[in-house]
Parts: sequence; C-alpha cells; structure tokens
Amino acid sequence: MTGYDPIAPELPAAPAQLQTPILFRFRVVIFTALYFLGFYAPWSRYVNAGPVSTTWITLSAGLARTQWVDYAQATITVTLLAVCLGLAGAVLRLWATAYIGAGVMNDKSLRADHIVASGPYRYLRNPLYLGNLLTTMSVSILMPPSGAIVFIAGVTLLTIALVAAEGPHLAQQLGTAYATYRKQIPAFIPAISPHVAAADVRPRWVQALAAESFHVGFALCLLIFAWQYNVDTLIRCLLICFGISMVANGIFSVRSIPPATTAPPA
Repeated sequence: MTGYDPIAPELPAAPAQLQTPILFRFRVVIFTALYFLGFYAPWSRYVNAGPVSTTWITLSAGLARTQWVDYAQATITVTLLAVCLGLAGAVLRLWATAYIGAGVMNDKSLRADHIVASGPYRYLRNPLYLGNLLTTMSVSILMPPSGAIVFIAGVTLLTIALVAAEGPHLAQQLGTAYATYRKQIPAFIPAISPHVAAADVRPRWVQALAAESFHVGFALCLLIFAWQYNVDTLIRCLLICFGISMVANGIFSVRSIPPATTAPPA
C-alpha cells in the first residue's frame, strides 16, 4: 500500500472523559499491583502447607514429564524461552519509545496530536503494549504458578481494556488519518513489511533507554544471571531495575517530547 501524510490536521479536543480514562491514568499503579499479586500470591499461603514453588520449576518439570527431554534440558529450554521473551520485549519497547517519545510513554493523559508512522509503528499499532506482554511472560517464571496465571491474565485484560479505551479518543482526535492508519496497520501481530511510508521522525535513543530502563535492565539481567538458576538474584535485579527506572523517568520527564498517536503503558 502507498503511504500517506502522517501528520493529521488539528481537530477539536475530545471530551475530558475520553482524554484520560481512569484505567489509563492509573495504569502504573494497576501494573504495580499486578506485579505484587503475582509474586506474593497471598492465596497460595493458605492453600499450600509446604514451600511455594516457582513457575520456572513447574514448567521445567512439566516439560521433563513429557519425556521429550530430561529435566536439565527442560530447564535450559524454559530459561532460554524466558530470556528470548525478555529481550524481544525490551527491544520492541526501546524501539517504539525512541520514536513515540519518552514524554508520551510516561504521560498520564492520552495524547493524540499526530500519527508517528515510523519505526515499529509502520508494522503494528501497539508495539509498546506487545513489548509489555512479552516482558510479562518473561518475568512470570519467577512467580508461583498461580501468581503467574493471575499476573499474565491481569496484564492481558488490562492491555485489552487500555487499547479499547484509546480507540474512541484517537478516532475523534485524528479522524480520517487514524482510520486509514488503523486499516493499514495490524494491532498486535506485526506485518511482514511496512504498509505506510516512513514519517520524518528522528529517534531519541538516549531518552528511550532511560524511559525503558526497567525493561532493558531486566532483560539484560536475565541474559546474564538466568543461567545461575537463582530466583532470588533475579528478583533483586528486578527491584533494582524498577528503582533505576523511577529515577531515570523522573529526570527525563521534564523534557519536552513530541506527542504521537499511541499512548502506551508504563
């Protein structure tokens, strides 16, 4: 398909309730609560009398029981899958944030000033949401199995709700330009080749790295430390990466970043 002018004309502002849905405004709080529920899994303390296992061990044991591979090979397979998912999620989010802008990624309000048809946004509409889902599956191996199920289900449902909440806002603010973009670009399954011409947008890699320090940092920790098979070490890494991301986002949030059509989760 041929491309189109990615910059939409200025349109009247949408009603306030469309600009900042409650779910979107408090998405960071909700994601944090889901992480807490996933790791702590309070219900498991009352159901199981013994020590709580991790999804890492449970998946490895389940794969070994198929007798396709032994337990050691199963553990390596599960670990490799988690590392790949973590790296893929981090790369996708870093790439997307470099083009959409760290300010938009961290904004508590929906932003829809113009379409950025560059970088991953030429292949799918929601690269940050997809990257977040990939990271979610990667992190979940450190959680108790029931916590991982709640965590993955909660993040998936929240992602669907956020995308649904953004749709009316983007359609009203951007009109025909967004309707055309939405028709050409898939929501979550990347197109093999770009369906729109690239917009003239300069990626901001340093600010993107700061904004995505949690996802990038945890993916690197997995790559380096996962082969020690020490859950406590990786949980400490997760907490450190979260702290670094809070500081980094606080520093770069004061900078002015051009807005774009997609308002992703933190």
